[in-house]
Amino acid sequence: MTLPKLVLVLLICIATTALGAEPKSKPKKPASTSSSSKKTDAAADKSAVSEEAEKIAKELTEAQSGKLLEILNKGDDQALMALPGVGKVRAAAIKKARPVKSVAAATLVEGVGEGALKEWVKHAKAGFPVKSAEKKSEPTAKKKTKAKEK
Repeated sequence: MTLPKLVLVLLICIATTALGAEPKSKPKKPASTSSSSKKTDAAADKSAVSEEAEKIAKELTEAQSGKLLEILNKGDDQALMALPGVGKVRAAAIKKARPVKSVAAATLVEGVGEGALKEWVKHAKAGFPVKSAEKKSEPTAKKKTKAKEK
């Protein structure tokens, strides 16, 4: 190789290495200041939970609280939507805020307030009854059957 070609190859190698290399300690992005991320971050901070939410949550036994917390942290959409007042949007917000540190901290999730927490506590105290769409459709099915018999 001639000297000019060698210098050119060397410059290309240096330029490619410099462009492709990342700094060893990448600066971290600053935390987002949007309200939804604040609520998500706040779900981990128990000190931000209201006294009223703590009072509501204390109505549960340790077992009830544990089961509700398990649903909030590990439940799939079906398990979350079995809770009163939880639809697809609230279920998604709960999943996004995981891990929820305490039952009371669930009020820090976007779209969940003390009213929802009260309903969940009632639901837990009742033994987590399963909502059944079949019960709602049974009377309709019986009416159709009776109509066919006539």
